[in-house]
Amino acid sequence: MKDAILGAAIEVVALHGLNNWTVEEVANRARCAKGLVNYHYRSKQDLLVQVAETIRAFTPGTQLARVFRYHQEIQDARGLAAAAPTY
Repeated sequence: MKDAILGAAIEVVALHGLNNWTVEEVANRARCAKGLVNYHYRSKQDLLVQVAETIRAFTPGTQLARVFRYHQEIQDARGLAAAAPTY
């Protein structure tokens, strides 16, 4: 189950970024109780560290930089779209 939680956390962080995710969303995606996430990972920060270490282990540095740059571009585009006037 711990691997399923970590996989779900990676997906949630990839979808919402480093700051816009919740442990509850990870639990829902992993199809388990929030308490089980807290049992395996002492804190949200601990889970995030594991996510980062897993990504780093499987992603060469240049690809990792591209992933974060792409994520930032998406966030920037969302901000521009939200600020754009509607007609």
